[in-house]
Amino acid sequence: MFLFLSKTLPVLIYPLGVTLILLGLSVFKPRAYRKFVLTALAILWAFSTGIVSQALVASLENQYPALIAPTPASAIVVLGGYLRSPGGQHPKAEFSESSDRLIKALRLYRAKQAPVILLTGGNIAFYGAVHQSEAQAARDLLLEFGLPASALLMEDQSLNTYENALFSKQILQPKAISQILLVTSAIHMPRSVAIFQKLGFTVIAAPTDYLTGWGSGEFFFQLLPSPEGLMLSTQALKEWLGLGVYRIKGWA
Repeated sequence: MFLFLSKTLPVLIYPLGVTLILLGLSVFKPRAYRKFVLTALAILWAFSTGIVSQALVASLENQYPALIAPTPASAIVVLGGYLRSPGGQHPKAEFSESSDRLIKALRLYRAKQAPVILLTGGNIAFYGAVHQSEAQAARDLLLEFGLPASALLMEDQSLNTYENALFSKQILQPKAISQILLVTSAIHMPRSVAIFQKLGFTVIAAPTDYLTGWGSGEFFFQLLPSPEGLMLSTQALKEWLGLGVYRIKGWA
């Protein structure tokens, strides 16, 4: 139930959800029609601009700058969310927008920063049937890329970031592994580090998939709304909300 609610209820407080609620209220509250509509438009415009969305994302990404020379560890842990697992009409896994995570792990391994890679990620049933867990699909890809099976561990039951950490501990603790290189998207790193540290890991953050810091256009264009801006704002708000909820539950 927590998983379902965590995926659905936040939609109501993201910019698009709030906008739709306000527009709906304007229908049932004719006297306040103008107030609701103008507020909805202001929220949608503000969170769709580059200047707001980039600032929100940077507030998370800047907490863990990119590593130049990472400290070696006992294992590389890669958090899921970067593959479309085989399913439906597609018999092979394909990379999604966060595929830098797997590439980062591969680079760290080939640089001899750790002897093993732990791949995490299960399947969320209500997102649609798939033929493989994300961890299994990622393992198959790394084997295809030439990594030895002995270097790959797999955690394929987790459905959220907390379970990523919890089930990873169950795999790594018997191997006396507590120091890890944690690989995930930079925007997701603050919440991830907090969770793994709470469970007793010594975490070396190895962020990737940066969404900010690549330079920006003219200031005027940063004030124009765009679908990408709205998406980035929503991602950032999701992370801040998730971090807050996890801290309340004592997970981070």
